[in-house]
Amino acid sequence: MLDSLLALDTKLLYLINVHGHSEHLNGIMRFCSSTSALVCSSLFCLGLYVWRKGLVASAPVITRCLIIVLAVLLADNSTRITKHEVDRTRPSAFMPGIYRYDYYKGKDQWIQRPWDHQSGLDGGESFYSAHAVNSMAMAFLVARFWPAFSPAVYVIPAASGYSRLYLGKHFPSDVLAGWLAGLLIGFLFWRMENILFKRINPIVLAILTKAEVFTRPSLGNQATRKPANPKKDRKCMTSSAHGNDR
Repeated sequence: MLDSLLALDTKLLYLINVHGHSEHLNGIMRFCSSTSALVCSSLFCLGLYVWRKGLVASAPVITRCLIIVLAVLLADNSTRITKHEVDRTRPSAFMPGIYRYDYYKGKDQWIQRPWDHQSGLDGGESFYSAHAVNSMAMAFLVARFWPAFSPAVYVIPAASGYSRLYLGKHFPSDVLAGWLAGLLIGFLFWRMENILFKRINPIVLAILTKAEVFTRPSLGNQATRKPANPKKDRKCMTSSAHGNDR
């Protein structure tokens, strides 16, 4: 049974990494596998929301974003344990015929291992995929906190997981296990949302309230300024007109 599953694991990897390899997909797969691209796009969306709604009004959204960050941190650290304990070698490190991406001396290189390549299993960090668990935990919580984004948000873990196979970094079972772990971690944080929200939101609200006061100093000056005196203004305009006549 186990041998059959491992054989299926290998066949799916070759199907995606070797037979599905295309120059037109290389750049897209690298982008889908980029953690910095996901972080920057998420921060951009959050910043745009805060800019439109204001700091204080954005407190609940920012609090839930912090809950997502905590979930992703737990998910990411869970991979450190499993990778150390399982010690599964990445397919790009030993499997013949596998494509892998290298960045060497400022040049992008896609290298395919020779089909007669032989290498020992000297350990590695393949099981389970950190990209898969992190993106799935994030997607699950986004879908629960803001249902309008569901099910479209699950495209992110799907694309991220597929890209890890395309780059030869993981086996399909590594990605599948990461997705399941991400769902579990996301579910736990969703169930703890009320507790975490009550603890985090007051702190966030206090910080944002002070920040909004500092970012809008002109409002205080306008509130303390004395109202204009229309009679005095008319008198000044009349005297100015007589002066021009002279």
